[in-house]
Amino acid sequence: MKRVVTIGGGGGQAALLRILRTLPDVQITAVVNVVDDGGSTGRLMKQLGVQSMGDVRNCLAAMADPKNFLAAILNQRFQDGELAGHAFGNILLAALEKKHDSFLEACRQAAELCGVGGRILPVAAKSPALVTTFDNGEVVTGQRLLVEKFWAGIDEKISSAPRLTSSVARLNLEPATPLLKEAETALKEADVIIIANGDLYSSVLPFFLLEGVATLWPRLTAKKILLPNATVTHGHVHGRNIKALIDFFRAHSATFDVDQVIIPSVMPPAVAAACANREYGILEDIVTPTISPEKIIRASLLDDTSIIAHDSSLVQRSPIRYNEDALRNVIQNYLYH
Repeated sequence: MKRVVTIGGGGGQAALLRILRTLPDVQITAVVNVVDDGGSTGRLMKQLGVQSMGDVRNCLAAMADPKNFLAAILNQRFQDGELAGHAFGNILLAALEKKHDSFLEACRQAAELCGVGGRILPVAAKSPALVTTFDNGEVVTGQRLLVEKFWAGIDEKISSAPRLTSSVARLNLEPATPLLKEAETALKEADVIIIANGDLYSSVLPFFLLEGVATLWPRLTAKKILLPNATVTHGHVHGRNIKALIDFFRAHSATFDVDQVIIPSVMPPAVAAACANREYGILEDIVTPTISPEKIIRASLLDDTSIIAHDSSLVQRSPIRYNEDALRNVIQNYLYH
């Protein structure tokens, strides 16, 4: 039995979990980001004083038993009335947290209710605020405001402010927040740790800002795999290539390192065109590696089916996704060969 831990948040981690749950002899633990404060999640946090649950909900839906009656409606959103915009799964997690006064227990019980095949752990017991400092000295507090900053001047529905011209210099969590003990134990016991693809600043890096992670990371015996985005969001200069990405991680957590990096072997022209049309850049390493080739696992992760139909309500999401069958083959080969 291979013990696999995923780190991240958002759609990238959920897609990875959908793949892992189909593999034989794999014990899965999802260690999930808790800095999302936008949309339904942000409203419930403000109104009820609960923790950030949106990324946990996505992981629940990905890992739940497909035949479970709750699994089918976790991501269903109300369309009318005071609940308009809220996802059912968010309300479920908020109710369980209020009942037990524990977000960890809420995650555990929601997983049991949904027939989850594995464990879902928040990275922390309480949700800190993500604080971003730009190189011009500007400070932005909160994940939602950070997203708005990057899409200013590109989509007026998100922000009508001028287009971003500065770059992120540093991120912090306020208040300083320790890694959840249960998550630490899962990482220590893991055979393989996969850092899921997702938004660099708001989904992936926050884990490495937690107290205790910099000390823990080099002591872990698990093989560590990085699955980066194939696309680069406007303003995400640290995601333009793998070297820049790793350097940025190390600037925040000096002990950061990985054993392998999985990237697409090619960028099909139609996929590249879809990215350009929506103002996304392309990961440079797909063409020219910026780290040791021995660390890179290349695979045909992108094809014409990778292009996601444009949805103006989800403009801030990447226009492409990895082919799940291809990624499943890569991960399965790594785990068992």
